[in-house]
Amino acid sequence: MLGEQIPSFISRRVMRGRYLFRDLDPPAQTDLAVTCAGWEDCAPGYEVVRDTFRYMAMEYIVGGTWELETPHGKWVVGPGTIFAYGPGIPYSLKALSREGLTKYFVDFTGSSAKRLLARAGLKGARPRRAVYGRWLHDLLDQLIETSRLRPAARRIISNMIVVLLFERARE
Repeated sequence: MLGEQIPSFISRRVMRGRYLFRDLDPPAQTDLAVTCAGWEDCAPGYEVVRDTFRYMAMEYIVGGTWELETPHGKWVVGPGTIFAYGPGIPYSLKALSREGLTKYFVDFTGSSAKRLLARAGLKGARPRRAVYGRWLHDLLDQLIETSRLRPAARRIISNMIVVLLFERARE
């Protein structure tokens, strides 16, 4: 990430992170555009509170204990939890444990974004348990690693990985 500007929506309560930043302002007529993705090792006291978010987003909790609150309820979540949010969905995520606070996220937009989430059973900002966590880990790592590819390949491959990610989450 040397030389890359970190967007303001990335928390400053992250101790270590690996990121993919793509076009944060894709054309309105886009079918699917991955805007960013990341893995984060979060500091104790990590908390994010949002009234809304510009993109559709999915988070996958890898470690630690967290409190997730959405208009649909409040949950204590941990490793293996997957949830989504996006425009018009207020939510908060707060670290409860003091260590091992790791998670992945992917942000995306486009005309097929809501359909992908709904098909994967992630519509409505309600958490669920991922049955095949290793698949999600592998795909999210591959997505982040597309940052090393030339721009045209990065766009095509990252979109394909996101489609596969949501098909795997569906299982």
